[in-house]
Amino acid sequence: MRKILYILLFPLIINCSKNNNSDTVSEEDIYSILNFVISTELPRFSSTPGKSYITESFTNFSLSSQEEYLDNNPDSLFNKKDIEFIHQQMEDAVDFKLNQNFIKSKTVISFDSLMKLRNKGERTWKFWERFSKKYGKHEYFSISKPLFSVDKKTAIVSYGFHCGSLCGEGLTEIYRLVNEKWIRIKTIETWVS
Repeated sequence: MRKILYILLFPLIINCSKNNNSDTVSEEDIYSILNFVISTELPRFSSTPGKSYITESFTNFSLSSQEEYLDNNPDSLFNKKDIEFIHQQMEDAVDFKLNQNFIKSKTVISFDSLMKLRNKGERTWKFWERFSKKYGKHEYFSISKPLFSVDKKTAIVSYGFHCGSLCGEGLTEIYRLVNEKWIRIKTIETWVS
């Protein structure tokens, strides 16, 4: 009987140990920090009432600044294992898609949907005209897939506010989980258009 019990429980034990493995980041980890940033940081950019929209960040821009910070900063908040772990996550971050089921206060528009409103070689104002007609607003937010330290207690997130061809701003910041709350501890980069 004992032998049968071990045989039945062995896959469950193996599966649980894989889920607690430090080389994976769960959706719970990802959306914990994303919802924190969405609810505390993004509201300062826009006071327009009504539905607000969010999409995946322009990942290549965000990743290049993060990589430069990680590789060339002797005062980094990350150790060597963290930096290796973050570099592994960067590969997956390029294909990151926001999941509406986990976003609490914004409506997700896929980056691909936004790109369909843009015609190559066309003036930017045409994009904004089509965007406003389709969504009833002249603004949206973007946010990157967070990149975590090995212990999942420190994360890098890029986010932005977009409101026109020369209207927008964003940041790349580091957050730390302290007593179950995310706290902003460092700004790596800012941009304004």
